[in-house]
Amino acid sequence: MSAQLWISDVEKVILSQDANFRTLSVVGTVVSIERTSNPEDGNDRRPTVFHLDDGTGVIRVVHFPQATKSIREGLFPDKDKFMCSDIQIGSTLEVKGVSQEFNMAVEIKAYRIRKVLDANDEIDRMFQVDRLKRTGIYSSLFQRPSST
Repeated sequence: MSAQLWISDVEKVILSQDANFRTLSVVGTVVSIERTSNPEDGNDRRPTVFHLDDGTGVIRVVHFPQATKSIREGLFPDKDKFMCSDIQIGSTLEVKGVSQEFNMAVEIKAYRIRKVLDANDEIDRMFQVDRLKRTGIYSSLFQRPSST
């Protein structure tokens, strides 16, 4: 299971190097698109790159076309089919992947992207992430250093 986080907390995951947060999930709105891959071109190996904003921060997301191969081959149910060419500014997406540093900036290397169709899902997610931040597993990321 991937850790559900706010975008502003993704950098904390890299700094903590906590094994519990190897994979993560964020939800946000697409605010810019650098590049989309062409699913029709089997030779296009360049990634789709876009920026996601959840209100706490903005993060760069990179999704390589190889990851969409399993979707094209029908390994996911129809409701989960989503091609990177469908990404538009203003779309709300759930992104699952791993955090990484590239060119001295934090980004998410996505292995799954899902379009959020119901606005209530985004609100439910906000409450869930807030609850999770108070659990023992997440507390190591969000404890403030004690001042002595």
